[in-house]
Amino acid sequence: MRLLLCVLLFVSAGAAADTTADLVALEQKLTDALFRSDAEAVGALWADDLVWIGLNGRPSSKAEQLATMKPLPAGTPPSVLAVTNKDVKVRLYGASAVVVVLSTWTTRAEAGERKTDFVATHVWNERDGQWRLVSAHIARVAQ
Repeated sequence: MRLLLCVLLFVSAGAAADTTADLVALEQKLTDALFRSDAEAVGALWADDLVWIGLNGRPSSKAEQLATMKPLPAGTPPSVLAVTNKDVKVRLYGASAVVVVLSTWTTRAEAGERKTDFVATHVWNERDGQWRLVSAHIARVAQ
């Protein structure tokens, strides 16, 4: 009985580690797609019933957020130069997960480059074997 319990705990811990790694990879995939303003890639990661709360504190939907993502006209320099996820913390709750992401966005400014840290709280839900973002709340990190 003890052996069976140990095996089950070991398998469970391994599955949780795999799921955590999968969610960290999905967060990176999402960050990369947001950086490129790739609405198709972003849309594939977001649930249709996504609730997005941005810097202004107002909720918006998946459709509303995707409508703001437009590719830059040819020859236009990008305003976002780089995005780096500095810290990703995952907490698993069965078929749901809360992920807190600390990232730095480097943007073009009149005086040169500007780095701004943001923290996002993301809620992911596993549906039909696929993880989808169902809620996001983004805030600027105070200096």
